[in-house]
Amino acid sequence: MKKKFIFLIILVVLIPTLYLNINKNNINTTIKSKDKLITNNELKILEKYDYISGYTCKKVTVVNEQGVLQGKYNLEDYVAGVVSGETHVLNDATTFEALSVAARTYALYITSNCKYPIINSEKNQVMDDPKIVSNKIKNAVLKTKGQVLTYNGKLIKSEYDSFYRGNGFYCTRKYCYSTYLKIGKSNPKKHKIKVPATWVNDLAGGHGKGLSQYGAKYLSSKGYNYKQILNYFYADGVKISTITKPNISGLEIDKEGFITRKTRPLRNNPYYYINGKVNTNTKEGESIWYATGRANEILKSLGSTKRLSYLKDSNSYCSINNFEKSTDYTLPKKGSIISWGKHLAIIENVYEDSVDITESYIGLGYYGVEFANEYLNETGKYYNSKTNINDRKYNCEQNKSGCFKRTENISIEELKNRWGYEFQCYVYLTK
Repeated sequence: MKKKFIFLIILVVLIPTLYLNINKNNINTTIKSKDKLITNNELKILEKYDYISGYTCKKVTVVNEQGVLQGKYNLEDYVAGVVSGETHVLNDATTFEALSVAARTYALYITSNCKYPIINSEKNQVMDDPKIVSNKIKNAVLKTKGQVLTYNGKLIKSEYDSFYRGNGFYCTRKYCYSTYLKIGKSNPKKHKIKVPATWVNDLAGGHGKGLSQYGAKYLSSKGYNYKQILNYFYADGVKISTITKPNISGLEIDKEGFITRKTRPLRNNPYYYINGKVNTNTKEGESIWYATGRANEILKSLGSTKRLSYLKDSNSYCSINNFEKSTDYTLPKKGSIISWGKHLAIIENVYEDSVDITESYIGLGYYGVEFANEYLNETGKYYNSKTNINDRKYNCEQNKSGCFKRTENISIEELKNRWGYEFQCYVYLTK
């Protein structure tokens, strides 16, 4: 990759922090900026990217052009060093984000998932010492952590440069133009890109393949985000995938990429709570409360824009529009709602003759004390203040029944009847 100018440290910090806009039909996320480093966020991980397994890079081995070892680095630290080393004068957060994805992909591709060393030079990628990388670049790398470019489930050779000044390069009074290849699959197409002519002295050349850093900066100035920039520069069908296996409270990703729930949702999870309070149309601990929240959590993880509202009773879920349904209890699907008329649960996994389900109910709680009237309400308080609230909190939050029943494996035949309630339907959330 092409190294360009002497490094100038710009101490500007950009923090994307997630603000939630929630109503009964939808959940939207908006990014705002603050002046400190961002941290990993549960909802960021739940954004849907195809998970590709087998990429468990422990260290990137970096050598010079003579093959002398320069160091071994954590993948994300290495990417930060490359973004710094390749973009000294750009100082554009969105370009840093796009380049983070391209540089991470290129490193894994060239090293065959970190089995072989990578050269710290224009032959491969130029890297600065990660210790001197600015917070602005660190934020860009963290925001895109684990994200890579793939085509048909395989990493692409995600080449990039500054701005190609070879064949097809010319400038007018307003713009400089160049012709690039949209790489990522066989028979790449050509397209023309442009940047302001006032940047001509900064354009450091390159090879005209993949992402142009100055082209990305120009698109950023026009409002493009890093995903749109990557889509612009790489071939149709190339998409962002993730090599990061989600490791977040209560959730686990299976080998097929489905995010299953293993333990209770936390009180900061907006699919179940709003600022620590439950939705006004439901009650904490009821099966409708859990199943609807879990269904929306699943839909979000699948990249669907569909959302469910809280309905008045469990029977009503069998009449939901815009989802496939079945009244045959022998046909469970992973990621579906199951209704027994007066109770709901979620199918988390399906095996040959059994399923894993998660569910919630208000029943017998801690030490056998009934807490049916002591659930959390829309004011954030417990309805029955005369009983031991601490017991109810313990019961709800420590999985002793009540608010969340642990994942349970039951036979498909048992799905026909649950606690005396007859099977009514499946609502299939997945395709």
